[in-house]
Amino acid sequence: MLFVCAIELGLLYSGYAYSTRVDPKDIFCPHWNSLTAGTTHLIPTVILLDEKQNFLAFGYEAEEKYLELDAEEKKSCYFFQRFQMNLYDKLRSGERLSPETKVFDVKGKDLPAVDILSNAIKYLKDHMLNEHKTWQTTIEEVDIFWVLTVPAMWDDPGKQFMIQAAERAGMDNKRLAIILDSKAAFIYCKDLPVKKFDGESDSVDMFSLGQRCLLLNAGDGAVDLTAFEVKPEEELHVLIHASWKDCSGIIVNTTYIQLMIDIVGEEFIDSYCQNNTADYLDLLRLFERKRYEKVDEDIIMREVTLKVPPTFVIKYKEKTGKDISQRVKETQFAKSLKWTKDKMRIDNDLFQSFFNPSCEKIVYNVKQTLSKPEVKGSKAILMVGCFSESTILQNAVKEAFPECLVVVPHKARLAVLKGAVLFGHSLLSNNDRPVIEAEFWRQNTTN
Repeated sequence: MLFVCAIELGLLYSGYAYSTRVDPKDIFCPHWNSLTAGTTHLIPTVILLDEKQNFLAFGYEAEEKYLELDAEEKKSCYFFQRFQMNLYDKLRSGERLSPETKVFDVKGKDLPAVDILSNAIKYLKDHMLNEHKTWQTTIEEVDIFWVLTVPAMWDDPGKQFMIQAAERAGMDNKRLAIILDSKAAFIYCKDLPVKKFDGESDSVDMFSLGQRCLLLNAGDGAVDLTAFEVKPEEELHVLIHASWKDCSGIIVNTTYIQLMIDIVGEEFIDSYCQNNTADYLDLLRLFERKRYEKVDEDIIMREVTLKVPPTFVIKYKEKTGKDISQRVKETQFAKSLKWTKDKMRIDNDLFQSFFNPSCEKIVYNVKQTLSKPEVKGSKAILMVGCFSESTILQNAVKEAFPECLVVVPHKARLAVLKGAVLFGHSLLSNNDRPVIEAEFWRQNTTN
């Protein structure tokens, strides 16, 4: 085998990464282009099927194609958003995943979840192969060892469910491995040089024998917290695992939209979302870009500028006959927000308030975890995931836990994917056959 390729089907975003057997640590993540999101390494976990359940598109392409459909076409096709979130909820409720498990599309129509997952896996698998064809390099499927990540809360039936989906996507299970995303992130971070961490990461050796640390995987869909202890030969023993949805990055979006509702009214927001869906997605993604921007130390002295789609301002005036800038002056935000054409200038205190509900709950959950005897002695918090790239969340965690070293790898959202690639290389022996130590696998895939 020539390559190891990892695929992550996240609650909200998905992607893949790979590297060659010759240089395992030179990991490549493709760039995806979108009219609304620009260029990214991950794409929305969204899939579009036709009325006969044939695959049409995934990711940004699925969103854009769905928006182009007329009302009747939308009724007949299948458009699945956040189907991984649907599976997350089922597992949280105690349900076991099986070939009979169903997920629902935006119109309430259901299909077997294993079929939706297999379509998504196949799309990302084929994209990797087709990318190399465009570079005029030949890669066959037999040249690739695949690694699929699963959320830390998935049990053994859940992992088997993912393997079934992969097999339906055309993957050979002899060239396939499953890894928990928490373990993948840890593997990636333990081999990083100091300079690739955002923080003073050389103060504590988090990965030495007997060391305990918390892995905070803060994503846009959910926040996972896993406490590890490093055992001999760098095996990881899971001490505690917990997961929450009510403090994820998407909650920050919800708080921002509530501000908009307070200004223009819920009826207008609903109408804008329904009739200008592409622009509504643009509204959210413009905000998401801003909330992931690295914040300078002097931000407390400055306002934060947020762009909005021009149609938002135009449609509001058409509906009400009033400029939105004038409407702002009539609200409780008159002194903290100025609206000029397609830009809002917001006081930093108001901007940071969007993050407060999530940050406060994350800090509370980490405190509760650190108070448990099982994790006594933990001196480090490792932050990965999309939401962990937020400087505001990073600062909240650092201020709440001054006794702990808080470190964030560069491009924290890619830590799981890159760690999964490294894991795949570690499973391959010199004669290109996968080597999985049974005891090692059992200890690190159950909790």
